[in-house]
This record gives sequence, structure tokens and C-alpha cells, in this order.
Amino acid sequence: MYRAYLNETLFFDTSAGLDELLLTSAVVHGVAGESGSFSFVVPQSNVCYGEFHRLSDYVYVYEDDNEKPKFSGRVYSIRQVFDTQLEIECEGMLAVLNDSIIRPYTFDDSVENLVIDLIAQHNGQVGTDKQITVGTINIPDKNLTAFRNYQLYETTINRINTLVGSFGGYISVTGTAGNLTFDWVESYTDDAQQEIILGSNILDITREIDSSNIITVLIPLGTLLEDEDGAASDARLTIASVNSGLDYIEADQEYLDMYGRIVGTQIWDDVTFPENLKTKGREYLNSVLQGKITITVTAVDLSHAGYDFESFGIGQRIKVTSAPHDINGIWFECTEQTLDLLHPAQNQLVLGSVEYGYIKTKRMSDDARINGIINQNYRLNEALKGVNQDLTYRISEFESTINQLPEEISASVLETVTNQYNELIGTLQSSVQLLSDQYNIWFGEDGHINTWFEFDSDYFKIRKAEGAVYSRQDNDSYEFVDQNGNTLLELNESGLNAATANVTGQLRFLQGTLSQWAIRKGAYIDSLGGVNLDDVWIG
Repeated sequence: MYRAYLNETLFFDTSAGLDELLLTSAVVHGVAGESGSFSFVVPQSNVCYGEFHRLSDYVYVYEDDNEKPKFSGRVYSIRQVFDTQLEIECEGMLAVLNDSIIRPYTFDDSVENLVIDLIAQHNGQVGTDKQITVGTINIPDKNLTAFRNYQLYETTINRINTLVGSFGGYISVTGTAGNLTFDWVESYTDDAQQEIILGSNILDITREIDSSNIITVLIPLGTLLEDEDGAASDARLTIASVNSGLDYIEADQEYLDMYGRIVGTQIWDDVTFPENLKTKGREYLNSVLQGKITITVTAVDLSHAGYDFESFGIGQRIKVTSAPHDINGIWFECTEQTLDLLHPAQNQLVLGSVEYGYIKTKRMSDDARINGIINQNYRLNEALKGVNQDLTYRISEFESTINQLPEEISASVLETVTNQYNELIGTLQSSVQLLSDQYNIWFGEDGHINTWFEFDSDYFKIRKAEGAVYSRQDNDSYEFVDQNGNTLLELNESGLNAATANVTGQLRFLQGTLSQWAIRKGAYIDSLGGVNLDDVWIG
């Protein structure tokens, strides 16, 4: 259950069932290290319709009986639409750091003290509702001397984001107006009490590798240098003096062959020695050569289903298991969350910051390459037969969907396998469909359903596509039927009925365990009465 306040006035409550506390849309979106947003639509019947004011009013969203807001921020935009409803957008409290300016100045102290100084300058320019207290500063180099010679007029948030770019981690401003706290942590350490498991609480899941920031040649830049007169200049420290006169470093040849030469820069304002700059540059280049894997999950939050769990939240480490996606009990940081307060089944989590890795081109013999891939994924076996050139195959991509409609519930999984040139090798798919009078399971590949099971009020059926015969079973009989519905063979309580019976051995008639009659091909006469009838024996 969720409730929301405009300053101190309750204007939304999912448990109240009152028109004056109703919103027609309400979505909270949060991103680690960013301000986040709360978007909602206010009908005329709402108690606070027309009472929202840009930038001066604050909005808080609470979940269940928690005293800590799920979202806290200020009204940013208001738009009245055709039906007179109000579309309102709120920005998170981190955005108040946009309301102050850091003037040019020189600072030579630790990173932690620099942050304290920047927040103090912010507090000196804003009202009491935007005053911020510095809370936790937990980054590895917080005591490192941070020389800064600022020459620009910039917002406080821009100055702080520059530090985050150099030292990493996540920043946040939490609390309510007049009682705000700034924190900066290297990583999140809060482990979620509930897991995300395919087949248990996952409704949809996608896995994505981001290659947008890849470079293969890096020009590392350090602190700003002084000119001949000792005044600050725009020139920056480079690695040329410790790198054979070159101001850049290159990736290994395999990456240059794979991606070509892609040149980029990265600035470290705090690095004052070229040796350290080269080390940082190499570490950074190695990291961006690998794509960052993120998982987008639509999952049932079991805390909303009566289980004694805390709800999912940004900053938690969440354990995920989904065997088809090769995710087996891996812990991911929740870096982004979308909460639909009116439709919780549509809530989404973006999990990342754990797995990295582009598929590398590996030179090996055909047999070794094919065997290695088959060991990882046996379903590529047929696709790899006859391959005579060195190709690098990437991990299969999966899509899964669950649909719930008044007339049916269905679930499907589609696997697409492509090579390094994005050429389609094949597809595999399976589906489950539940109707009021029928239950179906289908399997197939390359876009064609080739095997399926059907359960309905009359029969249980097993069939293959384009097969001449399929089987069906009910409470009275088991049958083999042709494509026209004609029964070829039936087994029931009366016996076995066949349209045509071909016997290649012998036909025996039993009483108990003893054969009383037998008919078989062959010339055979014995003293017990066997009779030779044109090469067919009856006895």
C-alpha cells in the first residue's frame, strides 16, 4: 500500500478507496546516483487538485507503514490536459543542488573536506528547506588530497558529479525538506531478503550488453597545469613523458582487430604524476573494452503478497537465478527501479554493475572451437555442423513473455542464436497456453511449432507437425489416429481393435501363460496335431 503527501497533506492513499485520495496514474522512477522522479495524474476530485506549486512544494511517497520515504522531492512541472486532469512531475531531492553556484576558487585538502566545503557553500545560498547535512562519505580515496583550481561558475551538483566521475560511487540526498542528508558511498551493501527466481516470481526478464562507450585508444588527461608565469592554464598533464613521447595508450591487438581504432579521452583532475596517470589510464581502458551487462526484470515483489520481506529498492544487492539466461544465483546491484503504484505487477528493476564481458575472438582449431561451444550450449550442435571457418558465436538471446487475458493465460520463451555478424543461426521456442477448456504445450525451432501436447475436456493428445499419425487418450481408450481423424489402432477394456494388422512373426492366443493357439508362417508338422497348409502353420 502506498500513500503520498503534498508537504504535510495526504492526497493519495491506495488503501482508502476515497475519490478525494485518488490518482489516475502514479509512477516512481529512481536511478542510483541520480535524483529520480515521481509522475502522477491528479483528477478534479482529488483533495489537492490545484494546490501544487512548482519548485516550492514538496511531495513524499511512503510504502506501507515505513517512516522513510520511498520518494521525496519537489514539484517540477504541472500540465493541465484536455480533460482538466493535472499531469505533475516531481524531481528527487538531489536536484536542490542545482539551486546554488560554486564560484571560482582554489582548494587543497582531502576529498571528504572538499565535499563538506561544497555543501557548505550550497547551504549559504539557499533557504532552510534546502539546507543539507553531510552524512556518510565512504569512498576509498576520501582522504586523498584533492587540489582544485576552479575557474568556472558551476552548479554544486555539477562540481560534485565531477568528483564522482573521478572517484566513482553513488551520491544521494535523502530526507524531507529542512532535514536533508547528503551521502556518497563506493557501493551498496544492503542485501535484499527476497530473491528473484525464474519460475517463482519473474514475469519478464531481458539481458543486455551495452557497447556504447567502448574505445580502443585512450588519451588519459590529468590535473590542469600552470603556465610559465605560474598562472592556471587550460593545458592538462599527459603521459607523454613516461610513454615514449606518446600521449595515448592502445588496447591489445585482439581488440584493435575486433573493433578497429576508436579514440577517446578520460580526465582525472586529481592525478598529478604521469606514472599514476598512465596506470589509471590502463585500468580504465581495460574496463571499457568490456560491455556492461544489465538485467531488466519485471518481478512480483513478494512483500506485496503477504510475505514477511522488505520490498525491493535501489541500492540493494539482489540475488537472481534464471538458468535459461545463464544467471545462476548471481548478486546484482539494483541501479534503477520503476514503481507503478496503481499496477504493482508492472514494476521493473534494472540490475547491473556486476557482470562485464564482451565475447572475445579466440583463435583455435575448428574441432576445439565447436566442442567448446557445444559444451556450453548443446542446442547449437546442429547449427555448428559443417562450419569450416573461424567464427565467434555470442550467447543466445532470450525473450520471455507472460500474458494474462480474460480468455487465456499464456507464457512463452524464445531463444535466438546469431553469429558475430548478427546473422541468424536458428531459433528455439516453447509456449504454454491455458484456456477455459484446453491446456496446450508447444515446442519448436526456426519459427515452426513441431511438437505439442494438448489437454482438453475430451482427450490428451501428443503429436508432431506433418506426422501421419498422432496419439490421443481419454478415460476409456488409447488410440492412434491419422490426420483425418480415422482410428488406426484402439486399446480399450474390450481389447485391441485395428483397421489393419500386419504380423511379421507369429500370432499367439494365450490362456494364462500357456499358448493355446498359434499362427505363423512356415512348414511345420508334429505329432501333436500341427497341420501343413500351404506353408502356413496352425496348431
